[in-house]
Amino acid sequence: MITNVDKEAQALAACYRLLLQKARERRERLAKAANSLPDENLPETDEAPTEKQ
Repeated sequence: MITNVDKEAQALAACYRLLLQKARERRERLAKAANSLPDENLPETDEAPTEKQ
């Protein structure tokens, strides 16, 4: 016999799985977006930065 507690536990588990899935998808989207942005730390020329003394 399936009780209300069992149904609530199943519903909670389904919600948690969905939450984890959405979080994973968001991390993937953010990583993709970050990889498509130019790196601001790279010099604009092909020359290596010189050390100031």
